[in-house]
Amino acid sequence: MNSPETGPVVVGVDGTPGSAGALRYAVAEAARRGASLRLVHVLPVTAPVWPGVPMSGVGDSELRDVATSILEESVAAVRDLAPDLEVVTRLSAGSRSGAVVEASEDAQLVVVGRETQHGVDRILVGAVTAAVAAHAHCGVAVVPSFWSGDHPRARVVVAMKSRANAHAVLTEAFSQARRRGASLTIVTAWELPDPYLDRIEVRTHSDDWEEEGRSVIEDVLTSWRREYPDVAVDVRVQHGRAAEVLLAASRDSDLLVLSRRHRAIPPYGHLGGVAHAILRASDVPVVVVPFTDAHDDPAEDVLVLEESGAPVK
Repeated sequence: MNSPETGPVVVGVDGTPGSAGALRYAVAEAARRGASLRLVHVLPVTAPVWPGVPMSGVGDSELRDVATSILEESVAAVRDLAPDLEVVTRLSAGSRSGAVVEASEDAQLVVVGRETQHGVDRILVGAVTAAVAAHAHCGVAVVPSFWSGDHPRARVVVAMKSRANAHAVLTEAFSQARRRGASLTIVTAWELPDPYLDRIEVRTHSDDWEEEGRSVIEDVLTSWRREYPDVAVDVRVQHGRAAEVLLAASRDSDLLVLSRRHRAIPPYGHLGGVAHAILRASDVPVVVVPFTDAHDDPAEDVLVLEESGAPVK
């Protein structure tokens, strides 16, 4: 059994243009990590054109022929990009999200594509992407279909919301920055839920919010700066809706890293509204980091951001 540090990079492939960017990203990431690549294709049990219409069954030879050809074409594409990369394939059947989540058990990263389609198909595929990002056993990279990586910007952005999962999200962000030889931008957004109070605070105490937010983040970063002296770090505390602030901050970056939200009961991690909005709209790959149990020290639950997106004063 592989460990998360030595396991493969897993990528879901479905033979559509929507997964092309994910495949390219997975190849690049596997090469960067010195990992093998596992291609996962899920044989559908219902007709893809109209939900609920039964197909002839997962054992149907024609369906399996198509699935096999999709995997073979994906392997050929990988060989064109990285001839020496170790590649294995897995053909599953049933739930798309469930099969990819199962394949993540021994992986160090899962990569899925973000479709740019419209209508019912986009809703269905988007739900699969969100389900994988919410429940995978490791980090999940959600990659736009048009991603190529041809023009790296040498900058990683990470969303900093709370101390509770700071270790997990910063471990991923700093590791990604070091592997890429990139700088790291840490972003915290603040906004009061009451629009009147928010306008008043922006006009009268905006500098105080920024100063306090930076102070909290710098306190968290002390050990990280020592461990990663080669990674240049920029801290930004900005007013605005969290999703809008993060999308704007990451527009000229290579990657945006964020964390799942926390639940008090299993499963502990799930996606919040900000993550859903970012996954739908980001023009750069987004890595969603699993929530790790941080309840050994109650002080670790002190928020940098309120649920509304505001720093605690």
